[in-house]
Amino acid sequence: MSRWEKTLKWMTKISYALLIFILANTFIAHVNPIEFRDVDLKFEYELVLMLATPLLVFLLVILDYLRNPAQRIFFINFILGIPLSIFSLILVILITNSIDMSRGSEREIFKHRFDERSRIVYRTSYWDGHHREGQTYKLKTLNKFFQLTLRTDTAELNAYQWIDLTKGLKN
Repeated sequence: MSRWEKTLKWMTKISYALLIFILANTFIAHVNPIEFRDVDLKFEYELVLMLATPLLVFLLVILDYLRNPAQRIFFINFILGIPLSIFSLILVILITNSIDMSRGSEREIFKHRFDERSRIVYRTSYWDGHHREGQTYKLKTLNKFFQLTLRTDTAELNAYQWIDLTKGLKN
């Protein structure tokens, strides 16, 4: 096996691994309790994944031709790669938008008395332009990029540990 063939095989494996990562991330992101702290960073991350998907699909089609040039016709591979790339882009956009429940607005309602990294927020989300019922979440900062998000019931909170920030506020 020549060095060129080894390089093509290595590039193909990396491309498949990246594509699997993107697809797995698209499907499991909504059940993962770890999320980006900054919504703008989350948007940019998802945008990169969406744009990388068609490029990876097209790269895989071209790599397939380069690994088997005697069995493939370049023009047909090239022409097949374009619709496959567009289809993969549309598929990732549809899946991401059907699963993602973006944060519409967030209001901090409790903060932890002893742990400054923990807080409880009330989030409302918007789906197809319609306001949805809000949920209460406990957020714990993991680092400057990520936070742990868990649904919580405020009726079960220890009043000594949590400071109510909504007292005296009108809705």
